[in-house]
Amino acid sequence: EISYMVLILSASKMKKPKSKREPVNASIDLRTDKPWDTLKAQILVKISAVINPRMLCFDNYLLTYHISQVLPKPGLSFSTQADYDGMMKCVNGMAAKAPNVNINIIQQVVDENEKQGEDDPSRKNEQVIDCFGYLFSPTSSPQKESAAILPGNERKVRNIQLLRDHWVCKKTDSACPLTHCYLIPGMDEHFPLGHQQFDCWAAAMCKDTSEAMLEKPPNHRLFDAKATAISPVLQRRADAQSKTASTSFSTLVINFSFGNEFASFLKMNHAALNVPATNIGPAPDSTSSLLPPSSKPGNDMSIMSFCGLYKLDDTIAEKFASNSFKEARLLRYVTFADLKEMEFKIGKIAALRDAVERWSIPSDA
Repeated sequence: EISYMVLILSASKMKKPKSKREPVNASIDLRTDKPWDTLKAQILVKISAVINPRMLCFDNYLLTYHISQVLPKPGLSFSTQADYDGMMKCVNGMAAKAPNVNINIIQQVVDENEKQGEDDPSRKNEQVIDCFGYLFSPTSSPQKESAAILPGNERKVRNIQLLRDHWVCKKTDSACPLTHCYLIPGMDEHFPLGHQQFDCWAAAMCKDTSEAMLEKPPNHRLFDAKATAISPVLQRRADAQSKTASTSFSTLVINFSFGNEFASFLKMNHAALNVPATNIGPAPDSTSSLLPPSSKPGNDMSIMSFCGLYKLDDTIAEKFASNSFKEARLLRYVTFADLKEMEFKIGKIAALRDAVERWSIPSDA
């Protein structure tokens, strides 16, 4: 278990001289196997209780951490999953069974309500909207906190947290690039769990039936690892190719006749025209395939193995899984328009295009 000693300074207090700043201290105790999201949520609760802002957003605060006799002040940044992983490496190398980590939090953005002061009595019982969209009262007891969430969603939110804590992927990044996975019984394959899967699973658990439990996902298409139905994207692509192949077009041929003088002119200037140009590939249009036209698919594998092999972000694997893509060979049917329809960002498309080019095999090979 790790003890986090939290020191919080609001933006209004940072405007005061250094000698007159009075930070507020708090503490958090968490097991070492808890994910970054759990610690992040606990930090937001402490910030809300101390500063009481109307909009609680993690990006509005500067966080650093230091560890006595291991990492001296001013320490390192503590805002991302990578920062958290670096901190855990330091903690795991310590001999202490209950290490202490010091976290400094400084508010960067002052909202209009903060200017009135953190101790404004008029805001004592005011509800706060956090960056996840939930309402809660920062000054209330833990029992009253959950009551601020809509009754129909309270249990579902609790189930989502239970599922996220339980199904953290324990494989290394090289073996499985995903953060949360469901291990399919009888199969040595990890099924990716994203927001849609967690939401569906948590809702099914609220029905109090044997349909869905913590160890058993619901009988829903989002969890169908053996689905054979083609995705809507692939179906539209196949229909378009079939329509193109079945349609014949008549071609208008026009013949031109040139004299000998023109042919001599072309021969004289052949050397000048034969200057090699810089090979600049055209930008792909929305109808071009993800697989280069001069290449053929590489070795077939699962989409998850493909994303892991070429170090693609786990969100790419989740998007393909949600659209029923199971094998890498299906990538030859995907167009850039399909990727945009699946809401891929420009950077993700570039990374995926680079991976497919490295995976593919030249047609003349």
